[in-house]
Amino acid sequence: MSAITSPSADLDPDDELDDTSELDSGPDATGRAALLVIGMQQGNLDGCWQAEQVTATVSDLIDRARLASVPVIWVNDLTPPASVTGSGELLSSLTCGAGEYVVLKPYRDGFESTGLADSLATLGSGTLFLCGAWSHESVRATMVGALSRGYSTVLVEDAHTAPSRHDGTATVSGESIVSVVNMIAAAPGAPAQDSSTMPCYDVNFSAFVHTDDTAVGDEALAAQEQAQDEALDPGDDDPTDDD
Repeated sequence: MSAITSPSADLDPDDELDDTSELDSGPDATGRAALLVIGMQQGNLDGCWQAEQVTATVSDLIDRARLASVPVIWVNDLTPPASVTGSGELLSSLTCGAGEYVVLKPYRDGFESTGLADSLATLGSGTLFLCGAWSHESVRATMVGALSRGYSTVLVEDAHTAPSRHDGTATVSGESIVSVVNMIAAAPGAPAQDSSTMPCYDVNFSAFVHTDDTAVGDEALAAQEQAQDEALDPGDDDPTDDD
């Protein structure tokens, strides 16, 4: 069963950006990693560039993250394309694992009005690997949202996609959009920010598992299960949670 972090009215992004001192006490970029899988839902990949290949790459990333005990967080659209039958469900080739977080985002940025930051704090994750659908919208916005909150981001350059865009007589291909977003992600940021890209085959999740932590996988799962219990029954201990 997945732990669902629902939209929170308490989150005010302006509060985090107005005071730069909050960046100093923000997430530890040297800490554990997390993989954000953004918008890989039915309907979202219709017409996207190399959708099948990108989906396979995302699936490979997910498998490797799980093997390395790196948390996988599904950042899904709260309101997916309503015109598509079955829209909103994960793609049939992808499966949410037991205890994995599912964040439902009402906006493009996965952090805005959601509990994503709280989930990452519970997991102790400061470095975020990003992949998913709609490179120029949800993927880019979530990356910028992460950087503005002090996270280190790695955009997996061959694990996100976008459809072609038409504006009057001009057409921009999905491939071009992906390339531009990769270029933006690879640009150097402020000292408190660390944004980079790499292809899937270069991703080494094990590098983000602390050598002095002998039970990182068990701890991450326990944290996720605790967050799930709190989300389902906030403020009330679960008396049935016994061995």
